[in-house]
Amino acid sequence: MPIARSACTINDHDMGWVIILAVVFLVGTMRTHSADTGAIITGIVGFSMWLASAWLTPFRRCNTCEGTGRQTGLMSTWAHRQCPSCGGSGRHRRYNVTTFFGNNLTRGEARAEKARSRRIRPRP
Repeated sequence: MPIARSACTINDHDMGWVIILAVVFLVGTMRTHSADTGAIITGIVGFSMWLASAWLTPFRRCNTCEGTGRQTGLMSTWAHRQCPSCGGSGRHRRYNVTTFFGNNLTRGEARAEKARSRRIRPRP
């Protein structure tokens, strides 16, 4: 008999972040002898970790096409078209990335644009 899982689960990758923040909270609480200050320090460290993560990996998988960039036909399931949500790229910007970094080019997009401007350039 399979075990029912809840909708909100923590996978192994997320558990590492939880452990790091728990250690930061414990160390901050022991050093300052105040749980409030430990919580504030943990919040600042957690936000800094999220900001670094959003800067390094600003994209998420498209939920409409599940990251493939294609959608299958309704009647002809062997046929496919470009995903209307992501425009065929299979990705979207992560939530709140544009809030902190604006709508600027990401590091990879800036490198690709620079490569396209060279004389001997890759074809699109």
